[in-house]
Amino acid sequence: MNLIERILPREANNNYQGSRIAFYGFVLFTAVMTFRSLVHLLFEDAGLNSIGNMVIFEADEPDPNQALYLFGSLWGLQQLLMCVVQVVVIIRYRSLTSLMLFLLLLEWLARPILVGGLLHPLGEAYFESPAPGAVGAWPIVILLSALLVFSLRRPAEREATAS
Repeated sequence: MNLIERILPREANNNYQGSRIAFYGFVLFTAVMTFRSLVHLLFEDAGLNSIGNMVIFEADEPDPNQALYLFGSLWGLQQLLMCVVQVVVIIRYRSLTSLMLFLLLLEWLARPILVGGLLHPLGEAYFESPAPGAVGAWPIVILLSALLVFSLRRPAEREATAS
């Protein structure tokens, strides 16, 4: 089975053959991301000020903060929908674990490089202190990379490496 078929298996089923470390890491990551998405969706400030350390903009009418909170909540909804897909994979289609880890890795790589770096960079003036998502992006990229590599290894390959 080649690398492409490990990420995109011909059949989606519950026959996951990768490392258990990768699978349970994916489960834990999904739980954390579900909590995070609920914060963005449900907090009054979408977590942007209270957790993300974004400054509160002083303005009369219209209040620019309300637009930010709206988009923050929409982002939380999008994240929650992605978490629902991840839970479906965990429960019913474990053979897609590597695909999900690959997609999550792409998303977390695109955040600091493409979106936060090239398309819409925000300077220090927008934050009271560094946002947790900005600080944690690179460690999460490393974690997801490791989980993806472990998810691609098959039992015969693990046994050959161990002996």
